[in-house]
Amino acid sequence: MIKGMIYQYNIYSQYLRQFIERGYNRVVERYGGEPISIVAYWGIGNLEKKEAEDIYVITTNEARKLIANGEIEVLIIASENYVWQQDFLTSFFSIKIGLDNIYIADRLDKEYNTRESIIDALTPYYCCRKFPYLEFHIADHCNLKCADCEHYSGLVEDAVFPDFDKFSQDIRQMRKFFDAVFLFRILGGEPLLNPRIEDYIDLINEVYPDSIIHVVTNALLLDKMPPSFFEKIRNCPEGSGIFISYYPVMKNRIEDLRKFLDTKGIRYEVSDEINMFRKQQKLERSDDEEVRKKYESCYQKGCVNLYDGKLAACFLPFTTKYFNSYFDMSIPEDGFVDLYEEGLTTEIIRRRISQPFERCRYCAEPIEIPWHTIHNPSILEDWVTV
Repeated sequence: MIKGMIYQYNIYSQYLRQFIERGYNRVVERYGGEPISIVAYWGIGNLEKKEAEDIYVITTNEARKLIANGEIEVLIIASENYVWQQDFLTSFFSIKIGLDNIYIADRLDKEYNTRESIIDALTPYYCCRKFPYLEFHIADHCNLKCADCEHYSGLVEDAVFPDFDKFSQDIRQMRKFFDAVFLFRILGGEPLLNPRIEDYIDLINEVYPDSIIHVVTNALLLDKMPPSFFEKIRNCPEGSGIFISYYPVMKNRIEDLRKFLDTKGIRYEVSDEINMFRKQQKLERSDDEEVRKKYESCYQKGCVNLYDGKLAACFLPFTTKYFNSYFDMSIPEDGFVDLYEEGLTTEIIRRRISQPFERCRYCAEPIEIPWHTIHNPSILEDWVTV
C-alpha cells in the first residue's frame, strides 16, 4: 500500500480522494497494481491542524516530518488545484519531497469508463502534458525605465519585438509537448507597445483555445488602445483580462483609468502602488549549496518563459543579454530548453526547467529598494548589489 497525501483541502481534493479510494484502488488491485492509502490533506499556508472527515489537514512542517519518516510517499494534486499555479516547486521543496513522487490527477469531471482511463488518471509530475502557467514577451523594450527591472527593459535602447511568424511556429511546436496551458501571461517590456498584440491574443486562442490570457501592462498606453483590443479580451475564456502594474507615475491617472476600464466590460485588476522594487542580482558567483538554497526559495523559477523557440524556468536566460551588452559583462545566459532539440520529450523539458542553472549563481537574496528609474546613462547600481 502506497501512503499518499493530497494537495490542499477543498471540494476538488475531496473528490480526488473519493476517486482514488472508490475507483482507482479497486481497478489497480484487480490488475496487480498497488493501491494508495490517503493519509492526509496538505494545507498550504499557516493552517492549523484540523480534522477533515476521518483524516487530517496538516501543515507544511507536519508534512515535512511525515515525508522524512516515510509515513507519506507520494503527493497527489487534483487537476483543478493545479491550474494557474505559478510556483509549485517552492511548495514542493519546502516539504522535501522528490518531484518523482508527485502525481497530477486528470480532471474530475472526465468520464472514466475504461480500465486504462482509470489507471492513467494519475500522471507523474515530470510527464504531465498540462502546464499551469506560461509567460512570453511581445516587446523587450519599455516606456518606463525602472531600475532593477530584471527583464532589463530599460537597457533596450531600440524597439525589439519578436517575429510573429516565428512565434506562431514556436507555440505550435510547444503544443507537441503540452496539450494544455491553463494561463498565458503576455508581458514585456511593455506589451502594449507591440502593434500586433491582437494577433498574439488570436494565436493563443487558436492553438490553446481554453487558455486564460492575462495582459500585464504599466497602463501608460491603455486608454489609447483601439476598441478592437478590448473586444479581443472580452472574447477570451472566462478569467482573462488586463492586469495593471501600478507605478507612482500613474498616481494622477489611475482613478480615471479605472472609470475608463469599467466602461469596457472586461476583467481587470490593479496592483497596489509599487513603491519598492527587489534588487537581487550580484556579480559574484554563488557556490553549489548557496545556489541550491536560493533556487528552492526563488519565486521566479515558476515564471516559465517561451522566447525565440526556447523554454526556461524564468526570463533571465533571455534578458541577461541586454545587461551583458550594455556593461560589457559575461553573466551566463544558459538555462533554456530548445523546443526544436532532437529527441526532446515532455519529461526532458520538465526535468530541465525544474533545477538550477548557471545563471542562478548570480542571483542574491533580494533586498528592497525604493522604486526609481535608471540613470542616464545607466550605472551598475541600477541593477546589481555592488
